Amino acid sequence: MKPVQMLDYVVILAYMLITLGVGVYFKKFNKGAADFFKGGNQIPWLVSGLSAFMTGFSAWTFTAASGIAYDHGIIIILLYLGNALTFLFGYWLFAARWRRARISSPMEYLSERFDQPTRQTFSWSTVFFDLFMVSVWLFALGKYVAVATQIPVTWVILGAGGIILAYCLVGGLWAVVVTDFLQGVILLPFTIILAFAAVYKIGGITEFITALPAEMLTVGHSEYSNWIFLVSWTMMVIFGYNTRAHAQRYYSVDTEKSAKKISLLNFVLFVLGAFIWFIPPMATRILYPDIAQMWPNASNPQEGAYAVISLTLLPHGLIGVMLAAIFSASMSNISSYYNLFSAIITTDI
Repeated sequence: MKPVQMLDYVVILAYMLITLGVGVYFKKFNKGAADFFKGGNQIPWLVSGLSAFMTGFSAWTFTAASGIAYDHGIIIILLYLGNALTFLFGYWLFAARWRRARISSPMEYLSERFDQPTRQTFSWSTVFFDLFMVSVWLFALGKYVAVATQIPVTWVILGAGGIILAYCLVGGLWAVVVTDFLQGVILLPFTIILAFAAVYKIGGITEFITALPAEMLTVGHSEYSNWIFLVSWTMMVIFGYNTRAHAQRYYSVDTEKSAKKISLLNFVLFVLGAFIWFIPPMATRILYPDIAQMWPNASNPQEGAYAVISLTLLPHGLIGVMLAAIFSASMSNISSYYNLFSAIITTDI
């Protein structure tokens, strides 16, 4: 496993500067609240779709979820395939309706469908509770970067949070979705490359499957396979991927047809992601079966599995790109909710 070097830090810094530059550039697109919160309904469906995809996961995927892949194997792949299926609900039920609503905030329709107290209740509770969710994403990002670079978690959280806040504040939803799009263009190729590199390192797909412990290829042994967890997870992702920030992606495009294209694109990308994201930490289980020895003081060392395989297989420079890609996974998610919070506070509260 290689340490992070100066070249990798330069790549990360360049990525951050580009992100800030996008926010400054798209400032001119914002002529009013409609542009700032929903892109004037003129965001291309491909840009909004890839933004929705990037909003659908965070560094948690590459830390805690990768730890599940390291410990339990294919159960996490099946859970993420379930995530993909929820976008078919979006295609059939939600996408066109969100676009048809012609709103600036996901909470705005509540006063028309119900009443103003209902709108206020959901607005306040969404902002309050989702702040804790965003905190989890920032902490997951901090843990991943801390494992790879030894930078303190607190400094990562402060730095990443400040950068995200800056480009969201300046550029609005246009800056959010375009940076998400660029982040997706970075993330997808390198996670695919790492997945293939991990399988190649083991000796091929047959050797990879053979080398895995038998319990990692079944689902019944895991606490994540009990029906209470599965029902709770299903309800969470059905509503989570078809409301709030994802609803914002649906109503920011020009037509209902474009909104439905977003759902189909996300279905395809999440099916792909379910495999390419979790093959590397499963390969880490084969290469480093005693990962706890690498970080004896870590409370959950298995959550560093993705970072370990990245540092093992990638050359310097690409390590920096991969770290930037993981940054992007959380930054896109968090920036989407920053803009959503501002829309709710401005429009509904």
